[in-house]
Amino acid sequence: MTAFGFVGCGKITAAVASGFCTPGWQPSRITVSPRNAEKAAALAAASPLVTIGENNQAVVDAADIVFIGLLPKVAEEELPTLTFRPDQYIISMMATKSHSDVVRLTRMPAERVTTSVPLPPASKRLGPVLVFPANQWALDIYKHIGTPVAVKEEAQMKALIPVTGLISPFYAIENAAHEWCVAAGAEPEAAGAFIGSFFHALASGSKEYPAGGFGEMAEEAATPGGLNEASWKYLGSKGTWDQFKDCCDTTIVKLGAPAPPR
Repeated sequence: MTAFGFVGCGKITAAVASGFCTPGWQPSRITVSPRNAEKAAALAAASPLVTIGENNQAVVDAADIVFIGLLPKVAEEELPTLTFRPDQYIISMMATKSHSDVVRLTRMPAERVTTSVPLPPASKRLGPVLVFPANQWALDIYKHIGTPVAVKEEAQMKALIPVTGLISPFYAIENAAHEWCVAAGAEPEAAGAFIGSFFHALASGSKEYPAGGFGEMAEEAATPGGLNEASWKYLGSKGTWDQFKDCCDTTIVKLGAPAPPR
């Protein structure tokens, strides 16, 4: 069996660790950092697999696979103080740290280091996980809590990560729809159940990229003279789709890369 250690205990760490504690393939044990005492205690209380390490070095010592989920500045300060074993593997969950950065900070061989971008739905074994490089050992681990998406070049990570900034806007759309339905006379509970199931069904229908692209799916749903055609054309006339691209522009700039041309 494989022992996991999590250095750092923020939202993504909690999501990934929680995912591995749900029914399905599980590691032999999970040791988490005491850095965020509240989250660490919640993870330990939720699963007998989880124990809290005395410190980050204790987390590393107890693990075969070390997941790193530190803030960039903290990583620069903390990782050089830790000693990793030659037989260990490192999985970075720090979106703004490159593969070479993690190799430098951990002093580990490049082939034993993978960078990744898991998302909150990993707690339910759902959603994509960006992975670079495409080390098979890392893909075999992540396939248990989501859909590993390996990229051939690290630059492609920055082209995809900005889409993760659309999580809050997605829920904001659901919230706006809920508020509208309640204002129109629906009971809040009924509106919530309907909207949640509605968007879940739409998302599941687009899990596999269609041959004609997502645009084709939008066109097929827009029955001439129907509700979807009216909404689609209205939002298009307001520049909504360009605004979504503007959001991604803002995010990629935060990652230190230029916005793509249009």
